[in-house]
Amino acid sequence: MKKNVFVIIGSVFLSLLIFYLIFFKGNFIAKNVKPLPPDSITAPDTTSDGIKIIEKDLGYTLTIPKNYIGETNGDFSRTYRPDVQNTGQGPINFLYISVVPKGKEGEEGTIYNYSQNNIQTLRNMAIGETRSFGGNTDPNLNQYFSYQRDADLMLGGYGAKSFVNTKPWEFPNGTTEYRYLVEFEAVIFIIGGYTGEDIDLQGTITKSEMDSIFADLKITPETITSYSPPPTINEWKTYTNKEAGLTFEYPGNWQFRTDGQNFPDKDIFGLFVVGQTQRPQTELYDGVNFAVMKPQATDLDTLSWMKTRYETNQPEYPDRPPKYESVSFSGLRYEKITICGLGCFPYYHIKINGKIYGYLGFAVGPNENYYNSMIGQIISSIKYY
Repeated sequence: MKKNVFVIIGSVFLSLLIFYLIFFKGNFIAKNVKPLPPDSITAPDTTSDGIKIIEKDLGYTLTIPKNYIGETNGDFSRTYRPDVQNTGQGPINFLYISVVPKGKEGEEGTIYNYSQNNIQTLRNMAIGETRSFGGNTDPNLNQYFSYQRDADLMLGGYGAKSFVNTKPWEFPNGTTEYRYLVEFEAVIFIIGGYTGEDIDLQGTITKSEMDSIFADLKITPETITSYSPPPTINEWKTYTNKEAGLTFEYPGNWQFRTDGQNFPDKDIFGLFVVGQTQRPQTELYDGVNFAVMKPQATDLDTLSWMKTRYETNQPEYPDRPPKYESVSFSGLRYEKITICGLGCFPYYHIKINGKIYGYLGFAVGPNENYYNSMIGQIISSIKYY
């Protein structure tokens, strides 16, 4: 992007430009661009000539060529470009993916190429229609922010609205921006790229190259981090089991489960919560699973019993052995074991009156910390008799 163009701009035009940049700040690259963290990128697939990007919390996977690099642009945007850069300016062409989760609609200026007004403009356009984000207040500026809606297409497995800007601001002549809009109830994806077919500079991307990369895109809105708070707990209920010899309090708006099988003898009590982003008939990735084990009489101490219970059989994932630690709830010492496979599941055990009591307290998803706090409150309220 060229920075020295402002030298020749007159004072009146400069004033308009400053106003425009402030008003439409969502359209410009933030200054905190940095390389993607290592755990966002997997090793190249042996059957592929690219690098697979897994952005579970942003709801997509993508494979980029080996000569590309990925960069973060704030918390909700990622850019991908050839690993070259011309002296004195930013990247000539790049691809971008921005995600606007529910609850973050007001993040203008921090999510690349996003503003609520601009999204509304694009959303309301008919195919073939051209509109400018500038509202036609200044034709000299509007030409850089005018979009024509093209025919809809499939992108990442979902239908996408398609838009073209043939003269994007601050890019070399000959650059075209392709912008795609994929909308769900809980999230908006803004996906696009700046391409240059005939630009005589390093780092250009052709339209066909962009299409080839986006052909591998997979959008997974069900995995995206939701920022909506969990429902408020208005009342706590009491569970009592005289035969088992325990009683405790639990959130009244958590759902009761009667068919749980988290323990060998089935669960004597269970609770679950289905989070807002959880998709039906899939493994739990947003919510809570809490279960109570039928007490087991034993002469063993708690840790010895746990090792017999959890380590007798050959582990399914030998590279992820169980982890033990002691934790305290309301002055009582519980032994915690975390079993990891496709996910990590924490179990809590304590020996009272010659019996081992056990609990599964599993929380996952965007409200994981909150749910774990509630699990801690449940276990803290347990009374034995």
